[in-house]
Amino acid sequence: MVKNKGFHILLVSFICLFLVACGENGGSNDNSSTETMESNRGESVFKKSCATCHGGDLSGGAGPSLENIASKYSEDDIKNIINNGTGTMFPVNLPDDDIEELVEWLISQ
Repeated sequence: MVKNKGFHILLVSFICLFLVACGENGGSNDNSSTETMESNRGESVFKKSCATCHGGDLSGGAGPSLENIASKYSEDDIKNIINNGTGTMFPVNLPDDDIEELVEWLISQ
């Protein structure tokens, strides 16, 4: 019943290829998009590793609030707490670059 099956497959393939190509940013080196990706990375690390105890909105829960954390602790203090834990918080095993992104994101909140 389908006369041009090969043509339909070719057409669908072309449409898929076109949609994939349109979704790429063409290798742009726009610094604002890089900063956004890094900011999103810090937030992503937080959601994956910290939000369960500190709340998705930083307001606390099982762990204390992290709102205005930069007014309470230095960047080095925050890294130390993440790496070594404090009180009932256990050390969080994260790669150094994830910790950097997380701390920068926390300080910016």
